Amino acid sequence: MKKMILTFAIVLVSIQFQAQEKTQSPNQEIVKKDTTHKEDEVFAFVERMPEFPGGDDGLILYLQKNIKYPKKALKKEVEGTVNVEFIVNENGSISKAKVVKRIGSGCDEEALRVIKAMPKWTPGTHGGKNVRVYYTVPITFKLE
Repeated sequence: MKKMILTFAIVLVSIQFQAQEKTQSPNQEIVKKDTTHKEDEVFAFVERMPEFPGGDDGLILYLQKNIKYPKKALKKEVEGTVNVEFIVNENGSISKAKVVKRIGSGCDEEALRVIKAMPKWTPGTHGGKNVRVYYTVPITFKLE
């Protein structure tokens, strides 16, 4: 049986780029000059992005500890990257998590399960206030 490992393509720049890429249009500024916002607004770009407890290293450790390679994916030798998008709320909680890039065989559901179970993050801030921010985490399933 092949040895299984999980790798996590989590690089600060990569994560932030994916989070920001969600709603950016060519005419949109990176950071809005007007710091007022609607209560239900979700930002793609903020002055300070949300952060997992322990930063990127903490996120990698959390994923390594909690992701289990699905039996169906092992049997079919499925590999690939699942991207999970979610919102980090003003209080650091996670909401509206969804898979935006799938590979199937139970990997999508496993990635979503672990993302939904994450502890609270340090929220993103904009204009001196905690705000809701889109975030995407890529989770790579790889057999060796």
